[in-house]
Amino acid sequence: RIPIAEEGVIKPLVDHMVNPAKDINGRMFAALVLGNLASEQETHDEMVKAGCISACLELMRSEMDMPGRYASLVLANLASNPEHRVQVVEEGAIGPLVGVACCEILDAQRAALSALRAVSITPDFRPRVVAE
Repeated sequence: RIPIAEEGVIKPLVDHMVNPAKDINGRMFAALVLGNLASEQETHDEMVKAGCISACLELMRSEMDMPGRYASLVLANLASNPEHRVQVVEEGAIGPLVGVACCEILDAQRAALSALRAVSITPDFRPRVVAE
């Protein structure tokens, strides 16, 4: 995965994810690729700099549940990194993640709960998760 990221795919994938002119399925699968790339902590800095957190939140506003699943996967991986957990919360991810956790698709629920669990590693964020 790291060699793929080193080829410069992160920024184009993030840009694709937030482009409303693109097909929702393509945007969703861009998030899936980013979620897989985010499983490597070495990719996190570049992903955050490319605007990946806000792109995920934008994708989670879709009327469909599956894009939220893949966006939650990205956020779960980024929030597992203490260097980026605060930014995930500060950009407003908790509410959208709770929304995905309440959808009817079990895999989407799992992904969102994984992200919320990663956020909750920081004790100060636990009350914010509960409040949502």
